[in-house]
Amino acid sequence: MLYNIAMKRRFDLNWLLVPLLSIFAVAPLTQPGYFWGAHDARHSVYFLVEFDRAIRDGVLYPRWMPDFNFGYGYPFFNIYSPGAFYLSEGLHLAGLDFVTATKAIFALGLILSGLAMYLYARRLLGRNGGLVAAVAYVYIPYRLADIYVRGALAESWAFVFFPLALWAFHQLGDTPRPRYVAYGALALGGMVLAHYAL
Repeated sequence: MLYNIAMKRRFDLNWLLVPLLSIFAVAPLTQPGYFWGAHDARHSVYFLVEFDRAIRDGVLYPRWMPDFNFGYGYPFFNIYSPGAFYLSEGLHLAGLDFVTATKAIFALGLILSGLAMYLYARRLLGRNGGLVAAVAYVYIPYRLADIYVRGALAESWAFVFFPLALWAFHQLGDTPRPRYVAYGALALGGMVLAHYAL
């Protein structure tokens, strides 16, 4: 019995293995330069430049991008979720240039999506099954194409919140507690802030 308690309290090494096994998905983002040829990759950087300008002008929830539409402006963040850009802006304000901040947020989204899937899949499949599910979630072709072909920064962050919402509501179904309602609400709110289309 004491052995079982000790095993339950032992640190789960898969929390380290998931980011380690994600290294090949993240590695291209650590190279010099930027993947300007991806569909929306250049837009992600441009959007961050405009987001930064609005934040520095004191607009805490930027919606109007003043330089779009040939200088007439455009209500861009009324239709495009700003969540990833808040994170990118934090890194930029901490000293990273626009391109490096954008690449770092792509990489962080990949790693956190794997960890979020591990949290959910471990509940259903155990530690080993959860590890396989988490790594598969990072490496599924659409996930990699979303970053390296499409350059879709906002959508890439929706992959972080989807398993968190599933985990929270699954927990709520089994153990109805207010904290799981709060976790579910935060995860759904994160999904909306990350990507409106979800």
